[in-house]
Amino acid sequence: MKKKTIILFLILIFIFFYSLKENYTTPNSSIYLLQLNGVINPITSQYVVSGIEDAEAEEAECLILQLDTPGGLDTSMRDIIKKMLNSTIPIIVYIIIFLK
Repeated sequence: MKKKTIILFLILIFIFFYSLKENYTTPNSSIYLLQLNGVINPITSQYVVSGIEDAEAEEAECLILQLDTPGGLDTSMRDIIKKMLNSTIPIIVYIIIFLK
């Protein structure tokens, strides 16, 4: 009798803690990473704009834009900036500087 009571008690504890686990799990969140190396031109601009749109469609937690660029075409940079300013998700820009 005592053994059955202990087993029942352990099962109830297991069920209790298992139900808590389900309540406190976070939803699957994703972080997007875009790497941009080289001069900014219409092709790289479209790459960044498409990446931002994909991250927004997937409801990503944020997007990290890793830049290693000397700059580029003014209109392409403006397209990227407009998309970043109107984004529905946070965008973190990380600029890589390699000292030689």
